[in-house]
Amino acid sequence: MARKSKASRTTADGRKRVAGYLRVSTLEQSESGLGLQAQEEQIRAFATVCGFEVAGMFCDAGESGTKKPDARFGLSEALAKVRSGELAGIVVAKLDRLSRSCRDVAELVLDAEAKGWDLLSVSEKLDTSTPSGKLQVRILASFAEFERDMISERTKEGMAIVAK
Repeated sequence: MARKSKASRTTADGRKRVAGYLRVSTLEQSESGLGLQAQEEQIRAFATVCGFEVAGMFCDAGESGTKKPDARFGLSEALAKVRSGELAGIVVAKLDRLSRSCRDVAELVLDAEAKGWDLLSVSEKLDTSTPSGKLQVRILASFAEFERDMISERTKEGMAIVAK
């Protein structure tokens, strides 16, 4: 697939066109809409401050962050837009909304580097267009994976107690 020109990634006035990505893990969270609404508000406010145009909001409601990025409909759509050169990057409210796997985040960072798109996180103030931003993403992805593993361990322990 031919890569679109850099101009297509920006508006007529030079602002970067980005995708916003939202995710909540449970059906309860997706039905209440509160988590999704809060994420969208954070992303839109961040885009305004940074001078970006949110050209699309992509969502995975009730999807685990452990699921591969390309296996989630909303994220795979956003990735297709940045990989094709249509958008300049993906903005998430928090890195763990993107993934709870170090490996998946690292692969996304490498993909962003190779294909020239940016990965940005509002809460952690991350920007993979800089070397320090790439390092920070990798460190925080480790913490997100650790948190996922701890949640899993506590759940297993709780279920074992209930089973007794």
